[in-house]
Amino acid sequence: MDLILLPFIGFLFASIRPSQNLEEGHLGKSATNNLKGISIIFIILHHINQELNGVSGTFFASRLTMAGRLGVAIFFFVSGYGIMRQYQIKGPSYLKNFLPHRLLPIILLYLLAMLLIFPIKHQLMGLTFSQAAISMTNGAPFVNDSWFVLAIIFFYFAFWLGMQISRGHSLPLFAILFLLTGLYTVYIWDKGMGEWLVNAAFVFPTGVLFAFYEDRFIPLIRRFYLPIMLGTLTAFALFFTLDEMHNQLRFRFFSEIFFAWPS
Repeated sequence: MDLILLPFIGFLFASIRPSQNLEEGHLGKSATNNLKGISIIFIILHHINQELNGVSGTFFASRLTMAGRLGVAIFFFVSGYGIMRQYQIKGPSYLKNFLPHRLLPIILLYLLAMLLIFPIKHQLMGLTFSQAAISMTNGAPFVNDSWFVLAIIFFYFAFWLGMQISRGHSLPLFAILFLLTGLYTVYIWDKGMGEWLVNAAFVFPTGVLFAFYEDRFIPLIRRFYLPIMLGTLTAFALFFTLDEMHNQLRFRFFSEIFFAWPS
């Protein structure tokens, strides 16, 4: 497994160049596509590690169990950034059509997946309608590994609600987004659902925040790219290590945010 991971890490660090990531004062399309690609690679590595049940005695293989949540962090950041950026480009019409054009297609596709998978699992595994319904509320939906789709549906709705109430004003918008994310996290933790449901939860509103203030962030990142990059990497390493030592969500939240933060 080290042979799989080491070249990828080398490629990732070799590709860090500010001119590639910052275009005309915004994260360029190529940058967000690269981030999506990186998130997919991390998630694939995570699932490979799960299938192989780890490779004992190797440092990198043991860390692959954490690759999934880092990939999800990037995905959530790009998702939050993307919908805020689209609103900035298209204006109020984007928000007006957000539910039918952005959220509804995700819900319909997920319902289709449920309709296709349920009869198969019912026939092969004896899955009942009651069990399927319960799985949709306990953090382990019967559509395997689809919890993040439910999370995205929640975060997209939270964004729409926050924008409707705040009218696009920053303070109430982010108060609502972070409050709803906090309630989401507390509910899941209180119900004893999987920690993977909340590891990267706060990265989504962070992505929205970055897009909202991007015209201020980008000039600073361009001017102080190296110290900001080193500071971000140091902060990530610090909170990642603290999480490793103490296994506390508060450290994990910050490690996910700093990992996904552009630099």
